[in-house]
Amino acid sequence: MEKPGARGLGAAFGLATVLMWGTQFTVTKVLYRHIDAFAVTSIRYGFGGSLLGAILLVREGPGAFRLGAHARRAWLLGPAGVIGSVLLAYIGLQHTRPQNAALMVALQPLLMAMWLRVTGKGKLARSTAIAIAIAFAGALLVISEGDPRTFVDGGIGWGVILCFFGQFTWILYTTELPSFTGWSVLRTTAITSITGGLAALAIFAVVWAAGGSHPHFGALGGGGVGLAVWMVLGPTVAAIFFWNSGRMLLGPQDIAVFMYLIPVATFATEAVRGNRPGLIEAVAAAVVVGALVADYLVQRRARHVVAAAPALPS
Repeated sequence: MEKPGARGLGAAFGLATVLMWGTQFTVTKVLYRHIDAFAVTSIRYGFGGSLLGAILLVREGPGAFRLGAHARRAWLLGPAGVIGSVLLAYIGLQHTRPQNAALMVALQPLLMAMWLRVTGKGKLARSTAIAIAIAFAGALLVISEGDPRTFVDGGIGWGVILCFFGQFTWILYTTELPSFTGWSVLRTTAITSITGGLAALAIFAVVWAAGGSHPHFGALGGGGVGLAVWMVLGPTVAAIFFWNSGRMLLGPQDIAVFMYLIPVATFATEAVRGNRPGLIEAVAAAVVVGALVADYLVQRRARHVVAAAPALPS
């Protein structure tokens, strides 16, 4: 039985998460002046995983680090959530704008609905299919900055594609969270962040040794260090714990709906920095978010109708 206030708390967790995640693309783009995607991901999850591990040690003791029957799952889902979604998106961000990356993340709820349909865990309603078409068209208009000809002349680049495909591994991570039976939200968050962080550090070490990464940590300065600390404490430690907590309270499809607000937060962050969108771009972004929210409201109403319907006599 659902506890009173559980959905409200889950919604608060979801909102707090996306507000923090909405800033990460702009902040990461600033950090790219001195370090690259491999370094940023390693900083986020190297320090973030360590901090979550320390909190887990204090709260649940050394026994919480015994993976037991969940060992294989932890070593698969942790790197999938970090390497698949975060690193791919960050590599893509090096070749596109923060707004574009945020819009790809905003498509995640619709991708979640499609994934649940394909895996037999949900149905793809007509309203969702229509929302997918509208949101996708709107996203393409924003990405092209109101000029669809850029798709023809190659002005879009493959950064957007990487950001798009990175969402599928996060969907896998989100849908499989309940499989860690017997684990607390903190334990699940900490362990998967640690395994993901170790994978990120290993990849960074290999790429750095091979000459594919040239970070200049000493050039970050006080401002850059402050942004890096925010990326660890905000979008990593706090946001992932909030996200996992909200997922447990709301379910995968309802928590995913908060992704709709990420481009809003990113556009607002960019506007504060002086990068204000043009009229066509702003309208198209509003169409994307509007289509996604409209679909969620339609589906939520349909679920309530079904839940309120009287049971048929057997």
